Amino acid sequence: SGHCTTSPSQLFSVSGNGYLTGGLGVGVATSTAGVLQTSGNALIGGNLMSAGTLTVNSIASSTFSGPLVHSSGNFIISGAAAAGALLLNPYNDGDVGIGTTTPSALLSVAGEGYFTGGLGIGIVNNVSGTLQTKGAATVGGNLGVGTTTPYAILSVNAPAGTPSFAIG
Repeated sequence: SGHCTTSPSQLFSVSGNGYLTGGLGVGVATSTAGVLQTSGNALIGGNLMSAGTLTVNSIASSTFSGPLVHSSGNFIISGAAAAGALLLNPYNDGDVGIGTTTPSALLSVAGEGYFTGGLGIGIVNNVSGTLQTKGAATVGGNLGVGTTTPYAILSVNAPAGTPSFAIG
């Protein structure tokens, strides 16, 4: 039947605005006021906006085909431990920025970083607390080995009883 229409396009059709004081369940019953709940997919033809927190819970993958635009506050993507990978495929030129809105390379980080594992450049490194590179490494300042305050181009501070420098 139609409400405010003489030619409904569906079994239940409303022409004009509507107001619900309770929740709206599609394929599922809901009694929570202000909640829109569906047992299946939700197709939104325009923008999905939230004045509060917008949470997407999924036991499978969540896919967004357009850009996710964030205007203020925190934008957090999280999941359960070992739930899967966070895959970033930015909308424009493919560069990802952390702490910057103008990344200059595939991954640009502005600020400090902290790694609980190893860091590999051109090589997989799973040795905690180490830096490994497959190719050459260039240092733009003083390099310290065993010290956090190098005083020369190369500063080596070996523990007592060990050689400071060895070849071979």
